[in-house]
Amino acid sequence: METSSIKKMTQDTQEELAQIITDIIAIIAVERMYLSHGASCHSYNNKINIILKLSTKESVASILPLFQNVFSKHDDFSFRVFSFAYTQEQLQQGNLYFLNHCHHKKLVYLSNQENFIWNYPNTLTSPLLEKIKQNFKRDMSRLKSYKKGIHYFKEEKEFSQCAFMMHQSFEQGYRILESFIGGTVKVCHSIKNHQAYVLKFLNELDSMFDVTSPIELELLDILEDAYSSARYSDTYTITEEQLDELYQKLGIQIQEINVHFHREMTILKEIILDETIALHSDQPLENPIENSVDKKNTKSDSSKTNRKKIKKIKRLINNSLEVDTSPVFKDQGKTVSFQVIDNEDMTSSISSLLEVCYYALDGQGSFVSPKHKNKTPISSVAKVLEIVIDLLPHHQMFCLDKIAEIVADEKKRKIANTYFKP
Repeated sequence: METSSIKKMTQDTQEELAQIITDIIAIIAVERMYLSHGASCHSYNNKINIILKLSTKESVASILPLFQNVFSKHDDFSFRVFSFAYTQEQLQQGNLYFLNHCHHKKLVYLSNQENFIWNYPNTLTSPLLEKIKQNFKRDMSRLKSYKKGIHYFKEEKEFSQCAFMMHQSFEQGYRILESFIGGTVKVCHSIKNHQAYVLKFLNELDSMFDVTSPIELELLDILEDAYSSARYSDTYTITEEQLDELYQKLGIQIQEINVHFHREMTILKEIILDETIALHSDQPLENPIENSVDKKNTKSDSSKTNRKKIKKIKRLINNSLEVDTSPVFKDQGKTVSFQVIDNEDMTSSISSLLEVCYYALDGQGSFVSPKHKNKTPISSVAKVLEIVIDLLPHHQMFCLDKIAEIVADEKKRKIANTYFKP
């Protein structure tokens, strides 16, 4: 099956993929497989998402050793295994992982389609994007609630309860991240396990704990103990300085979650735009060779062709996401914007912009004022970079490229008329 994912691979890698598929379908009933290529932020090169005909997650877990044996011979490939029912459920709920990784362009194996109805949306629309954003906003609001608990208990000098809320914040952050980078959430309360799980998909993040550093490992152990010891033991202790260090890491984690969510949303938007273009490009343009046969109709046919191009471009613009089509007058410019989750996120964004300006002017890399001692260049610059990414006109540029292709057909038509005149 020749898909866009396979076309990006070398001949040797394609042969290796074919062998993997053969080995897998020889040991288990598979409904379909999708191939994804890792980006610079990922910890894998090629990942195969395997959708089994089995119906439950428990069934999947019991046969994982079979897949591990197959992939142990192929270092350049990793895998994820899901039941058909779970995949269908996640597609209906708008899980970004399955929408991005189970697109037909990434399909490399398909069994008998008559037995199963696939739930991938026939048309990807703006309401779907809005649903995904609202789900993300809801999940992030839970994390924000835990953060408020951190502030409250710290002000009350109840550091053990503050540490528990800190643990809950980190755990919620990892769960949000895992849902759209791995497809499933790690069901446990261990931050160590969550960190190891995320590293299967992403390269090391700035918010993660360096387990090779004694200081970082001690901080991680204290956070681990907070889930149970902070609530049920009187011997649990944590200092205010350690809480400040953990809070700083939590801030960086939140920024990283937003950046990775934005990246996955951008991938989905490009898929939607691509399908929108394909949907409205079904009508073929006039054949330039046939038009040249009758010289009397050349002018009218050319006008007809141009009208079709204009209609196609209008459809493209009207259906392309995030393309501003409002008129621009001499005294009026276009508006660009970036997204925020809530008012706290908005003030955090404004604060980060000002902090980066301060760092640039001060040149010392830190604030002089004691009340801003928790501010760091890393978290502020990360937030500003996220804002810049939001402002980049990816979809407008993609749309313009497609318009250029449509317009370029006129040049092809003229060349054809030149060489095929009767």
